[in-house]
Amino acid sequence: MQRHEALADLSRDHHRGLVWAKRLSDAAEDEAEATAEAFVAFWDDELAAHVTEEEHVLLPIYQRHVDLTEDELVLTMLADHAWFRDRVPDLRTRSREGQPLGEALAELGRRLHDHARMEDRELFGRIEETLAEDELAEVHDRSRRFRRAHRGEGAIGPRPTRED
Repeated sequence: MQRHEALADLSRDHHRGLVWAKRLSDAAEDEAEATAEAFVAFWDDELAAHVTEEEHVLLPIYQRHVDLTEDELVLTMLADHAWFRDRVPDLRTRSREGQPLGEALAELGRRLHDHARMEDRELFGRIEETLAEDELAEVHDRSRRFRRAHRGEGAIGPRPTRED
């Protein structure tokens, strides 16, 4: 599906999240620690800012049209974001302490997959249908400013295809 330019960078982030979801789900036990450490770095470098961007850039504009406390997709998104914020520090600790990681990585992979699919296939479509063109332009402008401030120019527009 062709995503509106205002949501294209967030949608590209979802693709990267899906690549990570597969990597997490497929991680063998002998590579679990390295996979966990790499994912934590991905969280720190990209994904934490991504969820903050959705919450601080996208939702305030969408909220002009819907009650976020009654929108099931938004509630699911926010619950997932809270879940990820809780799990990543736990994963960091378990990895540092040499605890088994396979089950935690698989669960994280499943949850990340389902989350990215829900946002991209359902929530973003609803947002595109709801917001007026000038509001989508506002999302686009705010998103670019947020990315420059929190992630750098490399987070804007298409990125190289290498996914690690």
